[in-house]
Amino acid sequence: MDTTFFDQAGAKRRLSEFKGKFIVLTAWAEWCPHCQAHLPKIQKDLYGPYASRGIAFVNVEASQGKAEDVAAFASKLGITMPLYHDDNGSTRKAYPITGYPTTTFITPDFRILDAKDGETPIPDYIALFTPYLAP
Repeated sequence: MDTTFFDQAGAKRRLSEFKGKFIVLTAWAEWCPHCQAHLPKIQKDLYGPYASRGIAFVNVEASQGKAEDVAAFASKLGITMPLYHDDNGSTRKAYPITGYPTTTFITPDFRILDAKDGETPIPDYIALFTPYLAP
């Protein structure tokens, strides 16, 4: 299911833009302590090594935070990977978000493979997307 959100420059984006890649959609909240601990791990252990191998890491602040909240969050934690914000609630409506963070794993043909609540262990991510890695 498609959803809309905004990048840090304020441009409207759609999840479907990433179709054709394995999508790791992480819904997070800037006020969430688990997210503050987990997103830097995603950047270091997953985004760095795997983004160039066909995995799209789409990290959406889904608690209706604003662009300035996301920018402050990224600055405070040293996050340089793309972060998005959804101030219209479409991500929460489209995907099963029961808490923060919630990660939904979406195949290149845009089917939900799995969804996990909380700080998902890094090996769980790798196990799910390894079959979809580009050489």
